[in-house]
Amino acid sequence: MRDWEAEGNINSDIQLINLIRRDNPALQSQGNLTFHDTDNESLLFYSRTTWGNDLLVVVNLDPGGPQSGNVAVPLSQLGLSAADSFQLEDLLTGQRYTWQGSHNYVSLDPRNDVGHVLRVIR
Repeated sequence: MRDWEAEGNINSDIQLINLIRRDNPALQSQGNLTFHDTDNESLLFYSRTTWGNDLLVVVNLDPGGPQSGNVAVPLSQLGLSAADSFQLEDLLTGQRYTWQGSHNYVSLDPRNDVGHVLRVIR
């Protein structure tokens, strides 16, 4: 029988992801998932959007090492132009980022950050 409280468990991670899902309408709808290009096949990038709640999610698919690359941001889907800079909040860590244009750099190390759940701040 598995000990769900053993050292190294992911209980707090699951609780945080469930909280993020409850707090973001974009994660409560179906049919609003769009995959976007990256220049690294070990990075998965997609968006989930609904009125007033836009999320960009990027995940490192390589459990063994850091991966980095550029992601193709769906500016028109977000109502942005290439000249606009925009703020993002990582709902997993609380960190904030400023991006501009349609291609932005991401680096993820599975020892620290497996992915980002980025909420576009309006």
